[in-house]
Amino acid sequence: MKIQNCGFTRKQLRVNLTFGELTTETVNPDMIRKYLGGIGYLSGY
Repeated sequence: MKIQNCGFTRKQLRVNLTFGELTTETVNPDMIRKYLGGIGYLSGY
């Protein structure tokens, strides 16, 4: 279980990093909202 949790955390970290990069590149509220919605969907899974 611990190993699985580590993998999930790493995945989420990667997603957060990607989100940070996207935010720096383009500050489009609609895009950010869409992306955040996707993260929420993934987290809820």
